[in-house]
Amino acid sequence: MLTHIGMAHQPDNIITGAITLRESTVPVRVDTHRDQLLAVKRGAPLWPAVDVRSEHLHHHIEHALTQTHLS
Repeated sequence: MLTHIGMAHQPDNIITGAITLRESTVPVRVDTHRDQLLAVKRGAPLWPAVDVRSEHLHHHIEHALTQTHLS
């Protein structure tokens, strides 16, 4: 039963899983960060601020890698 697989029973996660398998890509929702990403696209923030944000995100990814059960 899917309810025993953590969050996999939620419709969004099932749809994401189907898209990932079908298209060999993982869809990523960026709507909560849309304004910030569009500002970068427009060149609005100064590059030092973009670099700081990038370093922050890399730190979170590196930490997540130490915690993951994926191989």
